[in-house]
Amino acid sequence: MRGLPIRVIKVLESLPAHTHPMDVMRTGVSMLGCVHPERESHPDSEARDIADKLIASLGSILLSLVSIFAQRQNASTSKAKKIPSAATSCTCCTANARPNRR
Repeated sequence: MRGLPIRVIKVLESLPAHTHPMDVMRTGVSMLGCVHPERESHPDSEARDIADKLIASLGSILLSLVSIFAQRQNASTSKAKKIPSAATSCTCCTANARPNRR
């Protein structure tokens, strides 16, 4: 129920990296409507099934966004020469830094 059609994923992949997550969700939902159009009339049980599928797909749309943007980030950082930032190379900044607590 949560899987996304490949056509929806392809559209999400074509979005610019600066796209707001709500715009990504709107576009994903619109594409789902294009890929799986509804009939003009249907029984209530079918309407609930459509709503369940839509709600279940929202998480997949957001996770696709995260995955796509992470792949882009990995591709761009692996090609670029890594230059340390001032915050990571400055001893006064790193000496007093708190350890990450998770």
